[in-house]
Amino acid sequence: MTVRTTLKTKRRLPTRNTSNSDSDSEPLPPSDRRALAEAFGTKKARKRLQDQTENAISPSKSIRPNQPLDPLASAVLSTMPTSNPSRAKTAEEAASSKSIPKPNLSASSPSEAYPISTLVGNTDNLSNIRIQSLLDSVAASASVQINSHFLGPLLVKAAQARDIRACRLLKYTLLLIELYKIIITPPPGRPAKPHAPKRLPRLDTNVMKPLLEAYTGPLVDATAIRFTENAAGCGGNVTKWHLDLLVTHILALSLHVATPPFVVDTWLLQKDLVMDAPTIGTMFKELGCEVKAMGKSEMEGRKLSRAEGGLRRLVKLKVPLTFPGVKIGGGRRGMGR
Repeated sequence: MTVRTTLKTKRRLPTRNTSNSDSDSEPLPPSDRRALAEAFGTKKARKRLQDQTENAISPSKSIRPNQPLDPLASAVLSTMPTSNPSRAKTAEEAASSKSIPKPNLSASSPSEAYPISTLVGNTDNLSNIRIQSLLDSVAASASVQINSHFLGPLLVKAAQARDIRACRLLKYTLLLIELYKIIITPPPGRPAKPHAPKRLPRLDTNVMKPLLEAYTGPLVDATAIRFTENAAGCGGNVTKWHLDLLVTHILALSLHVATPPFVVDTWLLQKDLVMDAPTIGTMFKELGCEVKAMGKSEMEGRKLSRAEGGLRRLVKLKVPLTFPGVKIGGGRRGMGR
């Protein structure tokens, strides 16, 4: 019996010829040289190999200057993005969905981040605010009733200095706080229900009479339109989104009127808005503010105990704005919620 076999040849990598003559050696194929370099090459050799690969697949590196492109290459390159999406654009889209005033992302100073014109709306709103009785009362050293822990001392100080613009801005901020208190206060005889639908009373109701004595009806209603569902104004529904929008407008205005400007100790605002420190801190962060607990030196400067200092936050508005998770501009990432 005859057995016939066929041996399948297997190509072996040629071994290096150690003889003095190189006439019988064959050069390694490119694929074998690449395999050897990846397996046994030095770090520098592997880096060179990687650069060669990148150059081979990168259109910007493989095309020589002034070299014409074939139609297919031109079509492919025309569909490739030339740059990454702007981080500022990403942050602008994120901010637009929040219940906050529209920020000025190109602001170069804190005063430009949330302009007064944006917070107040129609510029006639400030000029229509009545302040003469306040000025007269302060000038006569008469008692002044101001329904705000935060704004009270600031209003008296501005009236004493006869700062008309500051008085009007402070009183407009007071109007927003008064509207907020009316919205969150349940009607007489009804228990408080935090998650129940909220409504702003009509102008002709008793609860709105004090506002009509301090402000004009058209001003109150025009202001209410911005913070009610479907721009209904007084008598309209107030969703959580609209209520948060009202609060963030109050906080943004508080930064403008604070002393020093754009630095706020939240304690008195917490009392006005019936909020704890973490809640109001979160709302300020939504505006892009820096929020931190008070340090020892800050407590000592305000003559606060450690327990008292722990109940409040110190807020600063800086540019570029830093929103939760997104920062406008370079540097470190923004704070998370």
